[in-house]
Amino acid sequence: GRNNLSYAKRVRLDLAYSRGRSFLLDLAIILRTFGVLLLPMDRGAY
Repeated sequence: GRNNLSYAKRVRLDLAYSRGRSFLLDLAIILRTFGVLLLPMDRGAY
């Protein structure tokens, strides 16, 4: 999650997203999000 990333890493990810934004990238992010929600792994969550 975002709390596991350093500030510098978050900035790099934001810049990469803004440079490469597209419908397909947004779709990939949505699909990955559903995958995390449907197949939760032990990531230290409550």
